[in-house]
Amino acid sequence: MDTSIKMAAILLVCLVVVGLWPGPVASQLVFNNRGNLPLVYEAHVSSGRSEECPAEQERAAVRNETTQAVRRLLFPCGGTDGWRRFASIDMTNSSQQCPTGLTEYMYDGIRLCSRPERSTTISCTSATLPGGGSSYSQVCGRMVGYLFGDVEAFGYYWERGARDTIDDYYVDGVTLTHGAPGSREHIWTFAAATSHSNPWYQCPCAPGTTGIRTDPPSFVGNDYFCESAIPTWPGRATGNIFYNVPLWDGEGCPESNSCECTLNDPPYFLRDLPASTTDDIEMRFCGRAALNDGTTSRGGLLVSRVELYVK
Repeated sequence: MDTSIKMAAILLVCLVVVGLWPGPVASQLVFNNRGNLPLVYEAHVSSGRSEECPAEQERAAVRNETTQAVRRLLFPCGGTDGWRRFASIDMTNSSQQCPTGLTEYMYDGIRLCSRPERSTTISCTSATLPGGGSSYSQVCGRMVGYLFGDVEAFGYYWERGARDTIDDYYVDGVTLTHGAPGSREHIWTFAAATSHSNPWYQCPCAPGTTGIRTDPPSFVGNDYFCESAIPTWPGRATGNIFYNVPLWDGEGCPESNSCECTLNDPPYFLRDLPASTTDDIEMRFCGRAALNDGTTSRGGLLVSRVELYVK
């Protein structure tokens, strides 16, 4: 079971035992009846106090913070009703493979998916996540990514005169869309930038970008995450994989760039679509190079985990 769910169970037991969890316990400890969403880890609470739970005198200090943490862990999509799993890719599971169209890489024992080797052109590589034809109007999910080389989030879009469309290379990152090429509709963009400190390689919300366009295209709007991997600019990052800095997890941002860890409340996004659809979801990896192409000033993204839910 996912570590976050186990942690949620421990926190929930603590809340119940010390009396911090609001509402009847029985109504909170339920699984989604279709088994599709890992929302609640069932816990049996004894009459005794757990040694790991907060002491009586600490209740006031931990009440709000712990309750919100548990709610977020148990209900990442904002509730239990109607959600169903659309896609799940977990490369820590040895039985799972990268979706068709993507290549598996191994780095320091971590299995990752990205664009094919020797993809030296500036372009996007697609993988289709089939939905089975069921209708949905909301999408919720998360992605765990890692940076290699030099990337600049939405910067290249502006370097090219903002003429690219949703069908073009408009971001260093991973995009989620539905609909066929030529009629794609945006769901979410996972953008990445190399440095917290170099204005040419930063996310839109980062300081120090005056005079440099880093904002997303209008068809993306505010529906994106963006995170940088390197606290200070080291010069070219080509050839480096920052596997110790997972992206889009809402953690590890320096104070100066804390907005990257708070904008749209990562790790989970929640998107209400303009209209219901039965489309498959397209996951596009956009970059300037593949992992092993030997270039000197290019980069891209690798992904180890994708979770998508719809309703």
